[in-house]
Amino acid sequence: MRRRFKSLLFAAALLPLAGLSSIAASAETLLKIGVAQLSAGGLPILVADQKGFFAEEGLKYERLDFKGGGPVAQALASGSIDLCICAADHAVHLQDRGLGGKVLVALAEQHSYALIGKVDSTAKSIADLKGEKIGITTAGSLTDTTVRYAIRKAGLDPDKDFILLSVGRAGAQKAALQAGAIAGGMFSTPDIQIVMAEKGTYRIIEDFRKLPYPAQDLIATDTWLKAHPEDARKVARAVVKALRLI
Repeated sequence: MRRRFKSLLFAAALLPLAGLSSIAASAETLLKIGVAQLSAGGLPILVADQKGFFAEEGLKYERLDFKGGGPVAQALASGSIDLCICAADHAVHLQDRGLGGKVLVALAEQHSYALIGKVDSTAKSIADLKGEKIGITTAGSLTDTTVRYAIRKAGLDPDKDFILLSVGRAGAQKAALQAGAIAGGMFSTPDIQIVMAEKGTYRIIEDFRKLPYPAQDLIATDTWLKAHPEDARKVARAVVKALRLI
């Protein structure tokens, strides 16, 4: 898996260095960017827009919000969006489906999620929630992959020992916790900080943010890259410039 991530990143890393031709004066190109989860991973895109880096490249973007990585990856595969901000897992899944997913720009180096429960939970790890319901965003998302990884690492079976519920994003996860519908839910930055600011209400059961992991990336398909090579170079330059500023 690590070799595959490296090959994906290497191919994408060449894009910002190529095609440094001057930008012809023309109408701005609209990019449709799908977002799996509102998180710190989207900050470089926001900065690139607000600082005018996209405009300098003749680009503008429309953000389309999804309920998790599974739906946004499906939209990317169908061509209804141009790029997605999601985990590198989805680039691998697209490769496996013959669609050639590529990491155009890596946006984060660490995992971005934590498993959070109510403050009165006695669970000290995900293993302690055996037999309980755990909230994920959607099936096939980074939250799904992560929870399954942690459960298997604990020597348990995610399909037999737990019930994984597709709850949605932070607002829905919080409501499900409050209602007792789930024993733990998956939250990302900045929602982790927002929820934990409610003193005496919630606690972190398992913190995945310690893991080095390509959890937030700007991903494209081979089909889009081949059809829009210059746009790919432009967006890579703008986002890398924003990352350096950050």
